[in-house]
Amino acid sequence: MGKPQVKFPFEIRDVDAETNAELLEYFKGERTGFVQVGPEGYFFPQKYKEQAEQYYNFQARPDDIWISTVPRSGTTWTQEMIWLLANGLDYEQAQQRPLTERFPFFECSLVIGDAFKAELLNEIKDEIVYVARNPKDVAVSYYHLNRLFRNFGYVGDFERYWRYFQHGLNSWLPYFSHVKEAREHRNLPNVLFLNYEDMLVDLPGTVRRLGEFLDCMPNEDDLEKLLDHLNIKNFRQNKSVNMNQMSKIGVMNEGEAAFVRKGGDPKQQQDQQEFLDHPHLLKIANEWIQQNK
Repeated sequence: MGKPQVKFPFEIRDVDAETNAELLEYFKGERTGFVQVGPEGYFFPQKYKEQAEQYYNFQARPDDIWISTVPRSGTTWTQEMIWLLANGLDYEQAQQRPLTERFPFFECSLVIGDAFKAELLNEIKDEIVYVARNPKDVAVSYYHLNRLFRNFGYVGDFERYWRYFQHGLNSWLPYFSHVKEAREHRNLPNVLFLNYEDMLVDLPGTVRRLGEFLDCMPNEDDLEKLLDHLNIKNFRQNKSVNMNQMSKIGVMNEGEAAFVRKGGDPKQQQDQQEFLDHPHLLKIANEWIQQNK
């Protein structure tokens, strides 16, 4: 017999009516509304009420490998990197099977955040890889993702989206609460905390860190092949990771930025164009980041 179900321990409260109505106007993919969970106010669709207890009681296997990030923080790139390292660099399988099948999202039935992840970290011994990214870059990339996927269906501009992002009004947010919880557990032996910007600057070093952490270190020849596979130009064209199958079945809106966009440039130090076009937003964003350091 399995373990008895544990009652979900966090408060789930509806987003206030006025804010909920505004969000439904701009996020066309959601039909019923939104909730916020626990003291940090993690933001999810209404369906979370029905499924929270199932997620909370999920029994992880001891050899599972988990990736946790705020969305658009190098998640897909890291998934592909880890899957190949953990599966003997099996490029044939990686090409034949989409990444969504090989390395599925735990929350795929809901598009939820992991409000309870920090509470579970001391209970499970799986390897957990967390990737953090500059919040301004996360916001720009998440804005485009929300416009691309019909299940989000965002129809507003970036200035409005930034306001939602800053106030934690999009799934998996608030940003700083998410990252803070991960930082608090970064010294556990089963946790590896990575920064996306470091991955861009030193991808070979990142692969070696992951190889050591997962006990599957590639040799130098295999490392070179893996680095070429992960090169952003090749990655963008890789149909097993670029959500090609989702596009075929009509999940994506036409005319929006691709799922794998720029990927970031380690030599590019200036802010993304969405902030350069809105200097007042850039000032607000920089002040917000300073306040939360």
